[in-house]
Amino acid sequence: MFLLKRFTWSQQLFAPYGFEAELIPVQSYWVLHDNTTMSFFTNEGGGWRNRASNISGGPDRKVRLPVAVHLVWRSSTEKKIYGVKIDLPVKHMGELMSKSNAVTNRTGIEYEPYYLISFALAPGGWACVRLGGASSSSLEVACKQADVLEVSYERYMQMRVGMHVDPANYTGKEEEHFQLHLKGLASDVQERIKRGDIPTKRWRLYSETKYPWRLDVQGIRKMKEYSITYVNADSYLVPEKDVAMRAEEIKPVPVSIVVYAYKDGKRYQHIINFSRAKYFSGRDRVDDDLEIFELFAEHFKKSIKPARLLVNYQEDGYFRVFLTGGLITTPIPVFETQSYEIPDRHYWR
Repeated sequence: MFLLKRFTWSQQLFAPYGFEAELIPVQSYWVLHDNTTMSFFTNEGGGWRNRASNISGGPDRKVRLPVAVHLVWRSSTEKKIYGVKIDLPVKHMGELMSKSNAVTNRTGIEYEPYYLISFALAPGGWACVRLGGASSSSLEVACKQADVLEVSYERYMQMRVGMHVDPANYTGKEEEHFQLHLKGLASDVQERIKRGDIPTKRWRLYSETKYPWRLDVQGIRKMKEYSITYVNADSYLVPEKDVAMRAEEIKPVPVSIVVYAYKDGKRYQHIINFSRAKYFSGRDRVDDDLEIFELFAEHFKKSIKPARLLVNYQEDGYFRVFLTGGLITTPIPVFETQSYEIPDRHYWR
């Protein structure tokens, strides 16, 4: 059914701030079911979980979902060009793009199909395809390690600008390009890059590292639903009917949780943020999610038993959070909390 159904979608590019990726025109394209191709391109994206760049060249009409995607991009920071072909789980993507998925936004809960296909490209050549919607919902559906392509800077500029351009026009200009890229970054990021401190394995670990843990919220009566965002940028709402099912899943490390609950006849949204990035900041920095990722890793080195992420709402309005399993309890720092009333919604009645 989903192999034959036709869709249209928007496209975006994510890459960690300071380590942006630029998709190269013509070399980056969808492979459709009949082996025809559809190319696209974009400027450099600047955020792993937030601040994406829009990608031009998507479908202008409904088509069957592509079976694969070719991505060729340049990392200005690394001065490398990467290439990868990722086969796509068409049936799974079709299911997610056909049904109404529960998602969250700043005012409450909505239901919508996924219609956004994004690429997330990291230093070292890690590449992921994500599905999502307008309300910050996102799911990784395929990832793969890219290869480094032996392409000169001159040849890269020819591919970028057009085959009619003489590559000799760009001889010796790579360093100038690099310095221009560097100049646009925050000073601390500039210093990091100058030191050669490029975490080439981190985002792959964010995608592949998963643990047996479940959420346990205490101190909040009449909790209805919650949404959760992970280090790999997965983000989704867990409706009340699915809370028990989700509890048993092996999951990535969380970076934020939003709990929806009743209090004194009103409905509230509680935000608990484990990332150093502000929840509504619009951009996450390279190390913002590293602390909680390392705390989870250290905890599960000491205990292989399934753990509870115990989120305890205190009378003073603050949250105390612990990862506990077996005889091991690890305090989890909370960098930001927000609690406020949200509008009454008919689907909560």
